[in-house]
Amino acid sequence: MERVREESERLALGVARVSARRMVTRCMIASTLMISAPTVALHAQARAPEPAGTAVLLLADSLTLGDYCNASRNVMALDTVRKLLGVRMAEVQANVDKLCDPRVAAFTLRTLTGDQPASFAAVARREQEAFHEVARVPLRDVTVLVDRELRSDDDMRRAIRAASPAVAAPFVKVTEVARRLFFDEAGARSLKHLANYERKLGPQAPQLNGVEVLLNYAAQRWVPGFAPSIKRGPSPLELVVTYVPTYATGVDRKAVAVSASEFGVRGYLFGDNWGKTGVEGILKPAYWSLGALVASDRNGALAWPWDGRTRTGVFVGWGETKVGYIAGRKGSLLVTRQVQFIPYLF
Repeated sequence: MERVREESERLALGVARVSARRMVTRCMIASTLMISAPTVALHAQARAPEPAGTAVLLLADSLTLGDYCNASRNVMALDTVRKLLGVRMAEVQANVDKLCDPRVAAFTLRTLTGDQPASFAAVARREQEAFHEVARVPLRDVTVLVDRELRSDDDMRRAIRAASPAVAAPFVKVTEVARRLFFDEAGARSLKHLANYERKLGPQAPQLNGVEVLLNYAAQRWVPGFAPSIKRGPSPLELVVTYVPTYATGVDRKAVAVSASEFGVRGYLFGDNWGKTGVEGILKPAYWSLGALVASDRNGALAWPWDGRTRTGVFVGWGETKVGYIAGRKGSLLVTRQVQFIPYLF
């Protein structure tokens, strides 16, 4: 009996040791997994581009498409790079040339996201052709194509690193900023933003007077509802404060000129189905307008709205056509077209 008891205790002790070893092994495996998992995640994250941070956005506000163009051209002038590109040289050169277009070369990389207030020159309608070109050519995609050709291949990267710092450093800087900037930016959304800016600031947009330029430049930066956002891009709204000497009305079956002042808001109609031209533009224009109308009882093409007895009414615009109504005035229904005779005046 004593021998049987000793054997039983020895067997139990062995089982306990095996169980203990298994438990320790499992704990070690679990600990290893817990420690290694964040490390693996960090390595995986390190391989992906980081989202654009404050420093990147500041650089994107200073680096231009012209900088991207010049840096790419300097790299492509290297003999080693030209040999590596081979027959693709002409295609890459054509894409780089799009960034060198004088109409868009001064635009910053941040402009391609379409989430920033427009410049003073853009609000003043001095860059209409540039915004038309940016909306027509997907320049954001062009930078991606150039980056793919000049930075994706290991041999290409080694050739660029072997170049002088004056050539390699500017190229790496501008392309890396573009990569970080567009990492979190949906391409379709950026293109949509730029198309909306083209509608608001491009050739179809009406010319503003000096007061409107100042007001709208300030409004898009500090007034809620008029500022752009990351999700929607530019605001569709624009302030209207102008003197219009081209209204016409009927008095005693005769057409006479009327001068009036307008105070209101203009709204741009974003989307592919709007902004038509010709006959279609009558039904689907690029913008509408609404506001208060002030005119004198005295008619005339250059009459002062506050001369004599002043009356206030309303106006509604649908594209270039505007209709006003002032109750109690002889010739209360007024009609005009959106036009500016003297730049930045009326």
